[in-house]
Amino acid sequence: AGTEGYGIQATTTSAGSGGTLSLNPRYNQTGNTVGGLTTTTIQLASSTEPVANREIVVTHKAAVSGLTPAGNYQDTITYNCVSN
Repeated sequence: AGTEGYGIQATTTSAGSGGTLSLNPRYNQTGNTVGGLTTTTIQLASSTEPVANREIVVTHKAAVSGLTPAGNYQDTITYNCVSN
C-alpha cells in the first residue's frame, strides 16, 4: 500500500540449444517482487557458451495506489540483443 511503480521479472524456457542463459539476479524474481528498471543499460541475461534460439520471458508488473489520479501514464522500454 502506498507504493507506486513498476518493474520486471524474467525467466528462461527450455527452448533452443547450446549453453544455458543465466539471468541477472535483479530480475530473477517471483510473486510480486520485481527488479526495478533503470535509465541506463543493464544486462538481463548472458551465457558463457554459444546458444541458439534460447528464450527469455519478461513479465512487466505495475503497482498503483487507488488514490492515484486517473490518467494516461506511459514509458518506453527498449530491449537490445547483443552477440559477442
